[in-house]
Amino acid sequence: MAAAPEVVRLSELVRFEPRQCLAYTTAQHTRFTLYGGARGGGKSFFLRWLAIVLLAQWAAAGHVGVRVGVFCETFPALKDRQLSRARRGRVEERYPEWLGTWNVADSEFRLRPEYGGGTVCFRNLDDTGKYLSSEFAAVLVDELTRSSVHVIMQLLGSLRWPGIEHTPFVATTNPGSKGHAWVKDVFVDGAFELEETKNLREAFGADAFAFVRALVTDNPHNAASYAAMLAGLPDRLRRAYLHGDWDSFDGQAFTEWSRDVHVVPNDLHHLRDAQWLAGLDWGYRKGAYVLCAVLPDRIEVVADLPFSQLYAKPAAKAIMHVTRHLPRPAMILYDDQMNQQTGAERLIDAFAAGLHEQLRDGAPALVPGAKGPGSRASKYALLHELLAWGPRAPDGTVPPWCAPQLVVQQRARYCVRSLPALQVDPDRPDEDVDTDGDDHAYDALMNVAVHVGPRSRLRALPASSVDRHPGVDPQKKRRRRAARPQAPDAHQGRDGLRVPRDAREFHEVTE
Repeated sequence: MAAAPEVVRLSELVRFEPRQCLAYTTAQHTRFTLYGGARGGGKSFFLRWLAIVLLAQWAAAGHVGVRVGVFCETFPALKDRQLSRARRGRVEERYPEWLGTWNVADSEFRLRPEYGGGTVCFRNLDDTGKYLSSEFAAVLVDELTRSSVHVIMQLLGSLRWPGIEHTPFVATTNPGSKGHAWVKDVFVDGAFELEETKNLREAFGADAFAFVRALVTDNPHNAASYAAMLAGLPDRLRRAYLHGDWDSFDGQAFTEWSRDVHVVPNDLHHLRDAQWLAGLDWGYRKGAYVLCAVLPDRIEVVADLPFSQLYAKPAAKAIMHVTRHLPRPAMILYDDQMNQQTGAERLIDAFAAGLHEQLRDGAPALVPGAKGPGSRASKYALLHELLAWGPRAPDGTVPPWCAPQLVVQQRARYCVRSLPALQVDPDRPDEDVDTDGDDHAYDALMNVAVHVGPRSRLRALPASSVDRHPGVDPQKKRRRRAARPQAPDAHQGRDGLRVPRDAREFHEVTE
């Protein structure tokens, strides 16, 4: 065993980079801290050594034998990202032998008595029930987005230690995976708008949560070629891995999504001639209602409402009450699982009764959404088609004939948050979204989209740019079209983009 130095300075033992220092300082004053974003920023290193720093500080304050938990989603992930590096990694990564001893069987590292005797407990989150009687003065979670919010809430019951008032929860992560939506909602956006995150705000307050963005430049040990490699990735992955963009990540189901293209201002005036339809994805534990304006050229999501812990009849009344200031849909397209018998009546009959109690004779018609063999794959392909757009004009705007067939108003916050956060199904990446994620808004919306089908995308071709037949003269000879000096290319629009002649040529122009 290497001899212990006579004087141990934490600043020399733990060499945090400036942004890691910011994350550490934030954790000192905030109950919940997320250090996340780009890949290669030294996030796992930060978490592993933060455990040592906290134990040393508490030992200096007289708290000995304290336990801190470092968690990963599975034991293989724990071994790869934490244990192997803490025991046998590079010199600057691993815990030195003079600092403490390993209990390999229990995946624990215990500091020597002269340093407080605290323990870093490396644990996995496959079954959080086994920690119900455990106590940790700090809970440190690596790759937070790989866990659901319910797993984390269960873990908070073990975040306590006698005599220590500030017991921090600190996590690191990259964008993506099944917990992307709730992590972004809580830490990145600070909105707490998802049904499962509202309890966190009510219990702790929004000020208890802080976010420190991680960058690839945070880690000086990265080779220059690593950053260059990230910079050379396709746009979506580059934004996620290099810049830590939370609207783009690996495994994203609908990579067409762009906030500045698909999210539009709240406005009802231009929708006076729209057909109003709504989609419903039922679930007692969680469901969603989505109100849409259907136009010849697009579907515009105007509002949405997630709900939970409601039976069918009160759910119907609540939906109509909350959306009473918006246009009433002519029909609600629902998932046919509501036709199942539950007790004395079907779910759909109880929902219909709630509508009629709230609206009397003005209740919307209830129509089952299309469903059958291959319907999941059909929905998945259709939404890709509806979200597709581009290319942009030279000034950065999207020409009307290249605009998407689906847009979402800002007030439909559930769709704005959950649609871009959907993951591909790992078993069927070309056919469906991962149903372990938050797909309720998606299912409700697609009940409407499948019913009305794709919209026309050729609505706004400039009239002066349309290639018209010049006609014939009385002698049956084709007339020549007059020269147009202002447009050397016969298919060159006034904005500099080539304009498609017809639908057959459209894909050649946009691809």
